[in-house]
Amino acid sequence: MSVAKRKRRRVALMVETSRAYGRGVLQGISKYLQDNSHWSVRLQDRGLNDPLPEWLRRWSLDGIIARIETQQLADSLHALAVPVVNLSGIQNDPRFPIIDTDDSQVADLAFQHFAERGFRNLAFCGYPGASWSDTRLIQFEQRARAAGLSFQNFQSRPVGRKASATFTLAYETRALAHDRELIAWLKTLPIPSGILAANDLRGQQLLGLCQELSIRVPDQLAILGVDDDELMCELTDPPLSSVQPDCERIGQTAASALELLMHQPRRRTEDQLISPLGVGTRQSTEVLAIEDPLIVKAVRFIRENACSGITVPDILRVVPLSRSGLERGFGQYLGRAPKAEILRLKLERARELLRDTDLPLAEISTRCGFRHPEYFSSVFRDKVGVPPGRFRRSRN
Repeated sequence: MSVAKRKRRRVALMVETSRAYGRGVLQGISKYLQDNSHWSVRLQDRGLNDPLPEWLRRWSLDGIIARIETQQLADSLHALAVPVVNLSGIQNDPRFPIIDTDDSQVADLAFQHFAERGFRNLAFCGYPGASWSDTRLIQFEQRARAAGLSFQNFQSRPVGRKASATFTLAYETRALAHDRELIAWLKTLPIPSGILAANDLRGQQLLGLCQELSIRVPDQLAILGVDDDELMCELTDPPLSSVQPDCERIGQTAASALELLMHQPRRRTEDQLISPLGVGTRQSTEVLAIEDPLIVKAVRFIRENACSGITVPDILRVVPLSRSGLERGFGQYLGRAPKAEILRLKLERARELLRDTDLPLAEISTRCGFRHPEYFSSVFRDKVGVPPGRFRRSRN
């Protein structure tokens, strides 16, 4: 059937435009539509707490993509009897497939971020009772304790469930009243500690309280948020580092899932959790929590030169340590050898270039300090689990 004769499906997008997360998801949906589909889209500017718009009941719909945060909204959407894809794990309703961020992997990235900086004391500040926050807490604590690190969790009373309330906003609103409790908690943390905040709003709150308490960030407490809302992160003092969800991929995946459901309404579409992209590093975590100044100097040298083809002997020419002393210090503070740290940073840069550029593999190999593209591809496949070409395709 030609494009001119293809049925134009009517799709409603109930995604908040008030947050960077929602806008990123909408960009992903737009990208999917440019290449794959023929939809007539209806999008109304909305916030997380907005009810079902009246026009939605009157419009003849073929499908809906929505962030479903209340049981009331879930029931209203189900009553429309059209395929619905849910972008929020808060309402884990089996009637709708969920496409959302993998919260366990968010915690894994946060742990790696702090471990790379040598932190031996970790802490979590979230929203008790919020499923996504609790998942991040559980995984973050498990990783910390498995590595033999100390761990603290901010405890506060969970928000009661109200059918008329949007859970995310309820948790966040209540959190703003936690200042007194948070101040007392921050004073108990060992110095230095790395804190994972459940989202950027919580991170912004923590940074403000650290200023009031004259706690130096990141030297005494390093703070990492989640969602990488650039405006919010840059408005804090210091700017907030944050885990970056892959919002565009969530939007693309949701659009693909809805397309499938509209073609095959009886098909069961599985939930899909999307891996985050990485960490947007800013000043709030830009520190090395390492007591040995020579190891700090070695780590910084590696970070500045990893992709220049340096080797362990190059490090030893800069840092007055024996090779065994260097290996011992890296093992104590980072849990890996200097050579492994060089390779980790080279592969981290390779992932960035594969994700964010269209550079040929040979050029990426050179920029990341690999002499031969074939060796680069082999090492990348061995360490990342997929060849670089497949990794690039999976992120687009």
